[in-house]
Amino acid sequence: MEHVASNSQIPPYSLIKGWLLASIICWATPAFTQDCKQRYEKEVQPLLRANQLVAALEPTKLLAEKCPDFYPVQATLSDLYWETGDSLAALLSAKALIVKFPKEKRPYQQLVRKLAESAQYKEAVAVISQFEELFKDYAADPNWVKRTQQVKWAAAQPRTNQVKSLTSFPESVNTNDDEGLACMSPLENQLMFTRRSGNIEKLMLAERIGLESWKTSEVVIPEAGSRIGAHTFSANGSMLIFTACDRPDSKGRCDLYESIRQKDGTWSEPKNLGNTINSPSWESQPCLSFDGKVLIFSSTREGGKGGSDLWLSNFMDDRWSIPVNLSELNTPGDEKSPFLHSDGRTLFFASNGRVESFGMLDLYVAHFEANKKKWTEPLNLGAHVNSPFNESGFTINTRGNRGFINRFQPGKGEDLFEIGIDSQWNVPSMSLVQLKGALISTPSFSWSLVDLYNGQYLTDQWIKSSDSSILVVFDVKTPHALLGKAPGFLPISINLSDTASSIDTKLIVPEKIEPGKFLTLTNIFFETSSFHLNPKSETELDFIADWMKENKEWSFEISGHTDNVGKANDNKILSLKRAEVVKMGLVQRGIPASRLKCMGYGSQAPIARNETESGRAKNRRTVLKVLNKIP
Repeated sequence: MEHVASNSQIPPYSLIKGWLLASIICWATPAFTQDCKQRYEKEVQPLLRANQLVAALEPTKLLAEKCPDFYPVQATLSDLYWETGDSLAALLSAKALIVKFPKEKRPYQQLVRKLAESAQYKEAVAVISQFEELFKDYAADPNWVKRTQQVKWAAAQPRTNQVKSLTSFPESVNTNDDEGLACMSPLENQLMFTRRSGNIEKLMLAERIGLESWKTSEVVIPEAGSRIGAHTFSANGSMLIFTACDRPDSKGRCDLYESIRQKDGTWSEPKNLGNTINSPSWESQPCLSFDGKVLIFSSTREGGKGGSDLWLSNFMDDRWSIPVNLSELNTPGDEKSPFLHSDGRTLFFASNGRVESFGMLDLYVAHFEANKKKWTEPLNLGAHVNSPFNESGFTINTRGNRGFINRFQPGKGEDLFEIGIDSQWNVPSMSLVQLKGALISTPSFSWSLVDLYNGQYLTDQWIKSSDSSILVVFDVKTPHALLGKAPGFLPISINLSDTASSIDTKLIVPEKIEPGKFLTLTNIFFETSSFHLNPKSETELDFIADWMKENKEWSFEISGHTDNVGKANDNKILSLKRAEVVKMGLVQRGIPASRLKCMGYGSQAPIARNETESGRAKNRRTVLKVLNKIP
């Protein structure tokens, strides 16, 4: 039975290598005795077939001593050393096989494999050259060429400390079972992942306690079955898309399902995503974009390049579109575990079909270039992330400064690790802001996220969360503003440029329009010591002018304020001129001058200490104050 997350996700190591042991079982050479063959078939083969490799080691050792010229048992012993974790003995015995059986191809192939899986790529290249010189007829075999291309590529890469950059999750998350496919919530307080034991796979939720501790519990989805995994959840935590296999309503072997979080925190019964997403083949390992409008998943459906491919579907008109094959990223091998960063353009995935590989499943990153409407060539994440074994399930937090992977380790199985982000991957540094209060008290507020650099309104980078807050994500390299308004209330204008790459929570209490109430225009900018308005201010002026037109019965005071640097009289004149420039901008946008009064207070009304730069920056401001209703 195949695992849900494999195509499963990643089978046990001994099964991955089982093809080699199985092939040895069927071999024979002229240099064996009938007794050796019979004992091998009776004492060793049944254990190999049952995948009882540890139990097979001792009888194989004994038989190897008695039958030094019987190649199958010698080759099996070399492999068993490797499978049971004695890599030194495995390498020594593999080298001895070449000397003992110089006309056999398999010892060279075994040694290349063992050297590569020990990350001794340069040594493996030397054996490859020796093999290709001796067996020229086999050197052109496609499978041999593919594997040796990968080894030669890996040998040419700079070596780094693979362990140093990885941090294992604590025992409350990683256990003796296999853990993988982690999804971190935007606020980084919850981690959902899979846990597999035999043919049973579960979804688990770890909730952060303090900085380092996690409390783990099973995610219970009613009637989902015992083979669920490979999941993604919406950024607001209200929807879960996951994989389930062998259900009565399944379209194929494994399908994608949807479950909704209820008000009491429980999950609804699963709903099949339907024939558009699910096919008679295998669908698994979904990934949702931050705004929930893009779904990328892995599938063996028709129309792919071979193995499992990555497919993309858009949510339009309340339904998922027909999936499109990401042909630029797919290979004849397997592409799995996609993850789309919160910037909507940076995609991580696992593949075993590319030459640029350290072995088995490696992790890659590609970027979507909107102007060219194509993906960049995938980049291998490097030796500090990828090992000779399987790595997959790479995700990063919303801010883009911490990554999470599941890695297979011989003798230990799969575990979850945290990893730093490499600058070569070109991952944008995103900022996450959580706004609380506004939606609870005034649900009628409408919100706009604006790129102040180009004035573009963004619709896919903020979402309403399940707790009635708003989550906003944006690239910290570009100044952004969050603007909100509702009938009868003062507008809300938040400059997001000072949040850097951190999680910032802002409590917002909307105020009704009343005389004396005021609003600091945080997105009005002037050049230093000047009343020349910065072009980034145009968005704020447009927003305030529109709001004033919707509340045309009120008059306002526009006041300018400075820090205490310079002469007091000069600052007062500068502040007044700045207020007049803002008034002029509003008048040009259709607001009657009679509704606007200008004042310059200079440094007379500070709101912060002028002893620090941050305090002085707060004091340099433009304020809009409600005066009274127009008769």
